[in-house]
Amino acid sequence: MNVSVKSFSTICLCSGLLLTGLSFPTHGQDFWSPRHVVLDTYTEPVPFLCDGDLLLAYELHITNMDRLPISLASVDVLADDSPTPAKAYSGEQLIGSLTRIRVEGQSDVVSEVMGGQRAILHVLLSYTGKDALPSVLKHRIRYSFLKDDGSEVGATVEGGTIRVAQEREAVVIGAPLGEGIWLATRSVSRGLSGHRRGAIRPQNGIPYQKARYAIDFAGFDSTGAAYHGSQAMNEKWVGYGAEVLAMADGRVVSIRDGLPDSQPFDTDRLKSLTGETLGGNVIVLDIGNDLFAFYGHLQPGSIVVQEGDQVCKGQVLGRVGNSGNSDAPHLHFQINRDIPIRGEAVPYVFEEYEHLGVCESNWAFNTNTLFEEVADRTITRLQTRSMGRIEAAGQEPPIVDALVSASIRSSMTQSASKASAPEWVLALREGGEQRRLGMPGSNAVIRFRGTPRGR
Repeated sequence: MNVSVKSFSTICLCSGLLLTGLSFPTHGQDFWSPRHVVLDTYTEPVPFLCDGDLLLAYELHITNMDRLPISLASVDVLADDSPTPAKAYSGEQLIGSLTRIRVEGQSDVVSEVMGGQRAILHVLLSYTGKDALPSVLKHRIRYSFLKDDGSEVGATVEGGTIRVAQEREAVVIGAPLGEGIWLATRSVSRGLSGHRRGAIRPQNGIPYQKARYAIDFAGFDSTGAAYHGSQAMNEKWVGYGAEVLAMADGRVVSIRDGLPDSQPFDTDRLKSLTGETLGGNVIVLDIGNDLFAFYGHLQPGSIVVQEGDQVCKGQVLGRVGNSGNSDAPHLHFQINRDIPIRGEAVPYVFEEYEHLGVCESNWAFNTNTLFEEVADRTITRLQTRSMGRIEAAGQEPPIVDALVSASIRSSMTQSASKASAPEWVLALREGGEQRRLGMPGSNAVIRFRGTPRGR
């Protein structure tokens, strides 16, 4: 075939334009819309029962592939072929469900995604029963951006299609704690204020959400108190030292012990921790089927099993502590697939527990005393730091300004005043609701019953 130089040059020029993204718009197609955003989902959501509803939880990754920043306006979750969104995210709900790696000097607004940057929408859907579950989900994103000439362009893109794993079920487990009253905090039903924020860690090239279904269990007594006496002492907390149990038969594959307990609400604790020690003293169980159960923040020296031990469901493993990155004594529990701690999070449900009610605030106990002590410690720490700097310079040590002290105490008092009374205590008189094969919702107050093995 004979091709003239002019024709060949024209072909190369057109090819170059196409390769660099400078293609011309086709008839009826928005030139700007498809070139900016890529939508990805990585794991099929598995339905699980929580507070009477079936929930689906997963992440939608929104990547800006252009050099220009975009501003996300809304995200519609579309189920099967229905034109009506199963859930629509916009405004504060959208912002409250997004995370994004923040870069110094760039916008702090999570809905603004810089060129080459990614935002993650943490989706949570609720259904009344299995018949209502969709088979497939996809997403419609509306966003805007400024062109080089300063004009604003609105665009829409659909994608991120994902199948719902209806054939799979949540893992059924026993109690991870001994008999007692427990506040289940920061669970997946609380949305992004649970453990989902900042918990995505790539493994083998896949951005796994490792703590999607994690729960923190804090102990309460029958009066609704979480501690007695000084909150600064771990042993004064009701849950401290409670028995931690194997929630299934399994094998101990990893242990970390010897880390000291943190002082409750010590804001300086992170200075002595690394990424590997944030979980404190831990136990990891291999419970079969490539599933691993993680127990975190255990009391130092309390672990009574060794790596390689085979354990039975209900067997005592250790005791609740406050080691690692922990505000107050509690047990952090989660299950992961394939990779212990860092693998894809797996939903689980308990064989049985007693639901006593819901505590509207994590701080619904002795709040005035707690926040007064936190204020005292904060002011003392400021005083100590100021003295150190001034004495090093050979000057007289100052006192913390009275106005600063008053401001700190006022802030703490306002925080305490927002707490709710523990109305669930009334349910203890008549007994709570027995629930089976479900996960407690966030801030649910529950009771596990039964005597641990190995006593």
